[in-house]
Amino acid sequence: MSVEKWQLAQSLIDAKKIIDSFMYISENIKSVSNLNIHSRIKSMSKEFYIHLYVILDSAFSGKKKSICETDEIAERIRYN
Repeated sequence: MSVEKWQLAQSLIDAKKIIDSFMYISENIKSVSNLNIHSRIKSMSKEFYIHLYVILDSAFSGKKKSICETDEIAERIRYN
């Protein structure tokens, strides 16, 4: 999978935005309690892992399988 540099940067930015959203929700849980937080967090988590997988795939394109076999975090990113 060949990813352009701008696409990789966009995935990184989008993943960071999701982290910021998680932090905001965590810090303001009482203010957002009337929203359907559970489904929103689940959706954001899926999107976050997609962005991480794109980054992982780009960074370790030829060695991804061996890295995932030896690194627990990379393995979790791959299968989440």
